[in-house]
Amino acid sequence: MQTFAQQAETWLRELEVRKRKPLSPASLRTFGAYVRRLTPMIGDMKLSGITNGALKQLVQRLHKQKLSPKTIAELVATVKQVIAYAVDDDGNQLFPRMWSAKHIDAPSIGKQHQPCLTLNELETCIKDSRTDQERVFYALLAGLGLCF
Repeated sequence: MQTFAQQAETWLRELEVRKRKPLSPASLRTFGAYVRRLTPMIGDMKLSGITNGALKQLVQRLHKQKLSPKTIAELVATVKQVIAYAVDDDGNQLFPRMWSAKHIDAPSIGKQHQPCLTLNELETCIKDSRTDQERVFYALLAGLGLCF
């Protein structure tokens, strides 16, 4: 029976080479970091033993580490993806799950802090730009609603 650590290694390896919706190197590094954080906690667990109850216990451990709700949610999602990626030769999941958010009881993700420039700060950036390209770039970012 395969453990979480073994399946996570397979999952990461296959994410690197998949042709459909390839991941960026940054995403691969992020998933690798998630797996490295999860492996000491559940790496030795058999995939068949990772249930709603096991995820609830994992969430409790992560919460005690003072992780943000978003980080906890991303780690839990990674566990779910690793388990779902375990399939037979016909592509059928070996460990199909009906995850219960109510039972797992992960903290809710509140409003994320997304700092953005004020109009005055944006105008200063545009005014103090060294080149026309820089001015256009700042105006474009503002027009698209992107903060920098």
